[in-house]
Amino acid sequence: MAATALTDTLAQLRDIHSPPPPGWWPPALGWWLVCTAVIALLAIVFALYYRRRQRLAPYRQALRDLHAISQQNDQGARHDIARLLRRIVILRDPSAAALPLELALPRCAASVDLASVAAIGVALAGRFAPTASQGDQPPIGLTATSCESSADTSRDASEQIAALRRAAASWLTALARS
Repeated sequence: MAATALTDTLAQLRDIHSPPPPGWWPPALGWWLVCTAVIALLAIVFALYYRRRQRLAPYRQALRDLHAISQQNDQGARHDIARLLRRIVILRDPSAAALPLELALPRCAASVDLASVAAIGVALAGRFAPTASQGDQPPIGLTATSCESSADTSRDASEQIAALRRAAASWLTALARS
């Protein structure tokens, strides 16, 4: 009987079994740290992207305005481009607001290509030049030869405006990258 009782007792014993596999929740501490680091990195990248986008917004708007100016007549376009460049110069360097545009452009563009600044200066040099349609009488301080030379320049004014637009677009793009 003792042998059957022992066999019954041994039959009631189960084999050694392993614990159930761990669940996927809650994750281990290392996974919490990885998730926190990824979220923090995404937040930093988004904040940097947003700040850059906000900083470059005036330049994008200026390029859109420059594209819209291309539909205007020559003399109006020259004045509007000068006004647009003045706005960007003041945005970039507020202390240059009192300077003439021809002096403020190089001061503002120390880190960009000076060839586009020189092209802008050359194209803007005749922005207030009188045209041949203003009459035979030259304005005070101008001679008849200067009026004739400005009439010559008015013939190729569309080429000058196109060059001014290209130089201004190049300058604005370079400023946005710097």
